[in-house]
Amino acid sequence: MENDTIITFITDNKYTIPTTVAISSIVLNKNPNSKYTIYIITYELSGDNKNILIDLVNKYKEINIKIIEYDTKLEFNNIKINSYVSKTALIKFYIADILNKHDKVLYVDCDIIVLNDLTELFNIELENNYAAVIKEYNVMEIMQHHKKINVEEYFNSGVMLLNTKKIRNENIGDKLVYYKKNVFNSFMDQDTFNSVFNEKVKFIHPKYNWLVNVMDYYEKDVLEKFFKYDLSENIIIMHMAGEKPWNDNIAYKNFFDYYWYYYQFTYAYEKDKSYYTIKISDQKVKLLENNLVNSINNYINDLENKINNLENQISSLQNQNSSILNQISDIKTEINTEIKNNINWIKSFGIYNDKNNIYIYILFIKLSIKIDTNDKINKLVWWIPNKKLRDKIRNRLLKY
Repeated sequence: MENDTIITFITDNKYTIPTTVAISSIVLNKNPNSKYTIYIITYELSGDNKNILIDLVNKYKEINIKIIEYDTKLEFNNIKINSYVSKTALIKFYIADILNKHDKVLYVDCDIIVLNDLTELFNIELENNYAAVIKEYNVMEIMQHHKKINVEEYFNSGVMLLNTKKIRNENIGDKLVYYKKNVFNSFMDQDTFNSVFNEKVKFIHPKYNWLVNVMDYYEKDVLEKFFKYDLSENIIIMHMAGEKPWNDNIAYKNFFDYYWYYYQFTYAYEKDKSYYTIKISDQKVKLLENNLVNSINNYINDLENKINNLENQISSLQNQNSSILNQISDIKTEINTEIKNNINWIKSFGIYNDKNNIYIYILFIKLSIKIDTNDKINKLVWWIPNKKLRDKIRNRLLKY
């Protein structure tokens, strides 16, 4: 056991089956030469669920699995808990004392799937730190929650390589419980670990705690900038934070495949295979329903956007039409003005007449000659040298 990779789970009636799925994934993906000892710390477990774990111990003889029933007694009285996390999570505070024969322990939540050997993770040097952990992107970058508890960087407590020797020697378990009871915190045990461990943690690659609700949501380059690691490396531990495959009314997610694959190696599957089939079918139907609703909503939104665009185009055309009409009106005004100006200009030179007078305009100076007979008209135009023009002027004058 001295050279074993020491792993511990903490479980209750709610998480017994997920714990067996997680352990199945550990066994099936371990290196044949690796040696594991797994401790399952239980709290208020029913008889049926105890039998499920005992079956697991008997099934996987190649690893050492030990079940520890823990009685919290009075440690967690008067501690307010969250609806999504039970008091079982608070047992984490005493892992170092419960497993007092070990100087290093890998703690993992029950909602994980292990995809590769864990020896590499367990062999990380902790130096003078309380734990090796993985930063929490959402809590830091989106929620800025770390500032509320006055820490520079914030980690997820679902996977922690614990320096149990240092934690024991410094009575950190009691400090964790005191903090949880007396200081503001909202993320169950997680705020407590972050506040008490504070800067004495070693941040490691997120492949060791791949939070699917984060890593599958944000862009790779954004996450690589935050974690400062190449995220193309193979995932070691997939952490199903957020939606759980075994919950009701949950649509199928890509990572659910991992859970249901390893579920087939558990006692629960052997006991009731129909549950497995029904659960997957229900979730896939739910996914289809959600996709259909989303498609319809997207189609409606697309139509609304097109209608809005058309309304904007119509409004724009109306504005353009109004502008064109205004321009036409301006042009008409300009033309009328120009016509009037030209008429005035035409009148500045010329010869006009009525039946009694001839009017001569020279640079807006008007000269009038009174006429009485046709003879006078003939005499008046005789001086015009061009016959055609002379006849034209005579004929015009004679009309009157």
